[in-house]
Amino acid sequence: MRPFAFGVLVILSLNTGLRGDIVITGDFDPVNSDFWTNGGDSSTDGVLGSTSNAELTVSSGSLLNLLNGYFGDTDGVSGTATVTGSGSQIDFSANLELGNLGTGYLTITDYGLVTADYVDIGAENGSMGTATVQENGELSLSSDLYVGLAGNGSLLIQSGGNVDASNVYTGEKASATGSLTVTGLGSLLDVTACFEIGSEGSGYLTISDSGQAMAECGSIGTYASSDGYATIQSGGSFILSEDTFIGFEGSGTMLVESGGSVSAKNAYVATIDDSYGLLTVTGVGSSFSTTNDFNVGDYGNGTLVIEDGGYVETGGSVGIGVGPAAIGKATVTGAGSQWKVTSGLSVGDGGNGTLIIENGGYVETGGDANIGASSTGIGNATVSGAGSQWVASSDLNAGVDGYGSLTVSDSGDVQIGGYFGVGVNYRGDAVISSGGTVSSSIVVIGAADGITGNLRVTGVGSTITTSSDFIVGDYGSGNLTVEDGGVVNTGAESYIGNAAGGSGVVTVRGSGSWNGDQSLAIGNGGVGVLNVSDAGQVNMGRDINVGSDSTLNISVTNDGMVNAGLAGEEDWGDFVNSGVVNLIANSLLPAGNYEPITVGVDRFFTNNGEINAIGGAWNSSTNQFEVSAITTDGTGDLSGKRVSYFNDLVVSFADDVGVQTFEVAQLSVEFINGQEVLDAYSFDTTITSLTFLSMDIGEGYDANSISIWYLGDGESVWTLYDSELTEYQGNYFSFAVDSFSSYAVTVVPEPSTHALLFAAIVVLGTVVRRRR
Repeated sequence: MRPFAFGVLVILSLNTGLRGDIVITGDFDPVNSDFWTNGGDSSTDGVLGSTSNAELTVSSGSLLNLLNGYFGDTDGVSGTATVTGSGSQIDFSANLELGNLGTGYLTITDYGLVTADYVDIGAENGSMGTATVQENGELSLSSDLYVGLAGNGSLLIQSGGNVDASNVYTGEKASATGSLTVTGLGSLLDVTACFEIGSEGSGYLTISDSGQAMAECGSIGTYASSDGYATIQSGGSFILSEDTFIGFEGSGTMLVESGGSVSAKNAYVATIDDSYGLLTVTGVGSSFSTTNDFNVGDYGNGTLVIEDGGYVETGGSVGIGVGPAAIGKATVTGAGSQWKVTSGLSVGDGGNGTLIIENGGYVETGGDANIGASSTGIGNATVSGAGSQWVASSDLNAGVDGYGSLTVSDSGDVQIGGYFGVGVNYRGDAVISSGGTVSSSIVVIGAADGITGNLRVTGVGSTITTSSDFIVGDYGSGNLTVEDGGVVNTGAESYIGNAAGGSGVVTVRGSGSWNGDQSLAIGNGGVGVLNVSDAGQVNMGRDINVGSDSTLNISVTNDGMVNAGLAGEEDWGDFVNSGVVNLIANSLLPAGNYEPITVGVDRFFTNNGEINAIGGAWNSSTNQFEVSAITTDGTGDLSGKRVSYFNDLVVSFADDVGVQTFEVAQLSVEFINGQEVLDAYSFDTTITSLTFLSMDIGEGYDANSISIWYLGDGESVWTLYDSELTEYQGNYFSFAVDSFSSYAVTVVPEPSTHALLFAAIVVLGTVVRRRR
């Protein structure tokens, strides 16, 4: 604040100076009115309002020169200035404080001009300053503009008004609040350097009705204590030639709506640790664009929402959840809402990233899209709802060097121009459900040594289609589940356990199907397991081969569950077994002869390995499974029998089990690990071959919420059991075992709450056959 003597102020308040072009009334300093009416001088300060209010008007082309200006110099006192008319001007050779300790008002209108080195609007704590620039008026600064330096400041640029400055700060200090509005066609704020909306205090920016602001760089919520808010709407535009930060160290919010537009070179939402940033682009015609990179959750907590027809385009790479502690979330929702990423996209780059495409939203990525990109990253992406689509022109990977998951549901669609990897260099999970669709060139689940990938395709209309190969377990561990009407379509070769050291498990159940144009190799150098049950189908155009270390398990429902040679090509369509084929009869299968495996016309069924029949016998001359009737006689030779116990349990025995004793006792166990027990039995037998247990648990349970538990002889703690094959048909839940003590089947109390957890358990339950 400028030093001033109180006694002099009282005398000055009595003076009034008048001239036709410059009018001043009230309390002013210098006290000589001729100083003002004669145009002042550039070496003297000018004060409006110290002990009482003052008003100044500069018009009709007049020029007033001052060194510094103090308008509203004292608490409770106001100073008001108006500059109006072409050629009318106030020139401050230093600075203007509009609302020094009191209240200051400045209006520049009708081609009027005010120039200064810098301007403070709302200079000191408790002060208030208001500036209005309109009707082609201009405020031109050689240095900086503060809207709310320590007090409350407001700047309105409207109706073609223009303001230019080197830097602009709104809400500079922690005590300050600054509000800046640019509205109307031709209204312009031109910042040659940087723009801070909420420096340490609270800052507000509104650009509307074709108003425009331009800056080299900008930050909203600059320092840790700050709050910044920017609204660009109704044809308003904000153009930044370099970077923009929405939440730099503090809290920043940008809303682009009703046809507003923002463009920048790079943009960062939540830049520094502990910062918060929110960018919302909403409404048809509203847009946000960068020529280079864009991060949502750079190192802080950042959110992007594109909704109701909003449009975002980024010219460079995009990261969602970039730094190790970052949280980033992007949602594209509503028909016509679009996000075009010209280069690559990382969801969970080094932090926690989430991408949601829903209700008709659309995302397009030009480079590789990686979910869980680096070692500290966790990424989750969801595409759901009719019309929702993600078009990835290059590769899309879930689990690159960090954990990644992709969910496509409720008629959502993902189109991948290149490779779809699930579990590339780290664990990856993908679920396609409720009519979701995915298409790609190649699919690889479990790509690298020691890495696990899981893909589940579930529900009628849920489909994944490739134009080339489909690999489950390349050098790592891959798991594929196709169930309840889900479909996999492979355009070329199919592999389960493709390379040395790789392992793959595929389960096709519940009217789901896997359809391949060419051949299927179960164990192509690695170890493969294919489980087919509950009317599931595997249909291949050419040969099906079971490798020497691999297994095909079929819980027989009907004929033609595994079919080779459907393409009808000459010299193709053989079924060759060099490993193990297990054919299983559950409790619901009627006795009779079945042909679950078929070959092409005039092609061959070749068995160089082992074929086991559980609950019946294998007829090698007819290639049929002869299923036994269910009996209650559990004595003598149990080979190929199906025996019922207590009318609640059916046990299907292998065809070579021989004469065995098999004693069963039903257990009274209510809960295991907090889960309700549906059925439990103890067994006393020496059988160690594959056996199928079918327990009557009742109808209506979520199959993914059912768990199997094992209690060994002499043990007191039940442990989860990973069965080679499970199915849930009618009242019966069935599973394969190869050793006996006690088994129980449980369901979680609230399936909707725990479905995801136990979906993972069920998937894992098909991966490894537990041995004791």
